[in-house]
Amino acid sequence: LTALEGHFSQLRKAGVLGETVLYFGTTTDPFLSLHKKFDITMGVMELFERYVPGRTVFQTRSPMIISVLPALKALGEKAVVVMPIESISERAISRYTPGKPKIGERLVAAEGLRRQGVKVNLSVSPVLPYGDPKRDAWDFAEVLDRHADYVTFGALASGQESDEKQL
Repeated sequence: LTALEGHFSQLRKAGVLGETVLYFGTTTDPFLSLHKKFDITMGVMELFERYVPGRTVFQTRSPMIISVLPALKALGEKAVVVMPIESISERAISRYTPGKPKIGERLVAAEGLRRQGVKVNLSVSPVLPYGDPKRDAWDFAEVLDRHADYVTFGALASGQESDEKQL
């Protein structure tokens, strides 16, 4: 945390902290309830409150994001939470992302954040099975629309040219 604070201090001294965009949680979920890891997350959140960047993007599947609501509200329009919602099928989630929070829990957290004025982006990437693509797509879209300020989509690709054409 000391090194991170030093970096934030340098950005502030250089006059660019207010233009900086930080992504928190892109490679590992910072809001999992692993005690030591969560303590570090809370320390980083305190730094975000002291050194307010231009924008901070928090990516998590964890409903534990609600525990930092005061810090998110303090950041105001400079914060956005990205919550992956790859499917509305709990069965697909348990198959493809075992051990991750249930979709229902994520949607409750997203709605709670929005009610408190925190911007929420639901990220559907990769798109996992959610039922019949034609019949259930509208239901999936309605759930996303009801719980998000923004929705982004992506696809899982192997990098093979033939797969890219199919996607």
